[in-house]
Amino acid sequence: MNCNFNLRNHKLDKETSIHLVIRWDGLRLVYPTDLKIKPKFWQNDKKRKNYQRAKRNSQFPQHPEFNTRLDYIISEANNVFRKFQNDNQHQKPSKEQLKELLDEVFNPKYNLSEKQLIGFIEQFIINSKTRINPRTGKPISEGTIKSYRNVCDRLIEYARVKKKRVDFDTITIDFYDDFKRFMITEKNYAVNTIGRYFNTLITIMNEATERGLNSNFLYKSKRFIVDKEETENIFLNDNELVEIYELDLSDLPKLDNARDLFLIGCYTGLRFSDYQELDLKKLTKENTLEVRQKKTQKRLTIPFYHPIVLAIKEKYNGKTHNSLPRPISNQKLNKYIKEVGSMVSSLNNKVDKNMTIGGVKVILQKPKYSFITTHTARRSFASNLVLKGKNIFDIMEATGHQSEKAFRNYVKIEARDKVQRILKLYDNVKLKKA
Repeated sequence: MNCNFNLRNHKLDKETSIHLVIRWDGLRLVYPTDLKIKPKFWQNDKKRKNYQRAKRNSQFPQHPEFNTRLDYIISEANNVFRKFQNDNQHQKPSKEQLKELLDEVFNPKYNLSEKQLIGFIEQFIINSKTRINPRTGKPISEGTIKSYRNVCDRLIEYARVKKKRVDFDTITIDFYDDFKRFMITEKNYAVNTIGRYFNTLITIMNEATERGLNSNFLYKSKRFIVDKEETENIFLNDNELVEIYELDLSDLPKLDNARDLFLIGCYTGLRFSDYQELDLKKLTKENTLEVRQKKTQKRLTIPFYHPIVLAIKEKYNGKTHNSLPRPISNQKLNKYIKEVGSMVSSLNNKVDKNMTIGGVKVILQKPKYSFITTHTARRSFASNLVLKGKNIFDIMEATGHQSEKAFRNYVKIEARDKVQRILKLYDNVKLKKA
């Protein structure tokens, strides 16, 4: 038997799946692994070290652990093959038999009984699609349901990789340490991502406890910490937004539409889920809109009178169902708006972003446009109004923030911007000559 690895698509700029390829007696089985990698970090040159493994690269610091995982997969495949021969008088398995045996190791089936943790989470996800949050009286959001799914998937993956049972009674301090280490070393997650996973798991455990399905309370220990570090997300100032607006994208319709959709968010302060589905039939004579936020169900009155917003409205008048840019997915807008940003010279200047990834504090230094996301629009709206000296509580009415502390943590104004704002106060100060 011979084993090697192939990338599903070696031409991609983003991560692609890694397949285990097994050959024996003229048979060939391509088995998908749970690992992904960017092709630029993959060694395909037979003459080089780490052939068919992750390259030694400072941009991919987890390459040693990643390669150890690949070695483990091949070792387990060999063990499965050898065990089948030992149990079957040295006969070799068929493709179907080998796949089934590999599934038992790498993709074990779980008992979906609601009395066991994985089964409970699966049912919890299904129920959440029609469930009302008892504390808020509002439906469970799609984002929250997605967070439940992510936790379930990671727990299954953890159990498979670490060969450990995961159930209500195993959620202990030892589990906390080991699962956290798994997310750091195996998944290379940032601190806040890990914190969100544990926060969601605690929510699920609380629900199971309330229903009498869980009697293990170790997850309530003070050592079951939900880590969090302050993020350094960017915002776009007024000049940068104007530069984006003035780009001629008439020959690039996808980017043209994405740019206009993004700018709607920058001048209304809405979340992506809200600004991509605006209904201008509710537009008042004062150019304001009544909007009910999807996330919080809070009703807001938002401004719709910025010159750029009105120009975009005129541009799409009668061309789309709501006379606004065509709605696209969050993923596509994240991709397209970075492409748009790369065309603005000022956004090609590099900025630093400090964060902890894979347990290591790193400083990411990249062009500013590479950090733009759909949420940058809402943050830019709030930050620019603060810089202009607008009343914080008035801005909070438009964004829907409930507390001043949450709002101040949300806006991203660097020290130099604050200094410039103070200096402007002195512009009109005139002193009489002595």
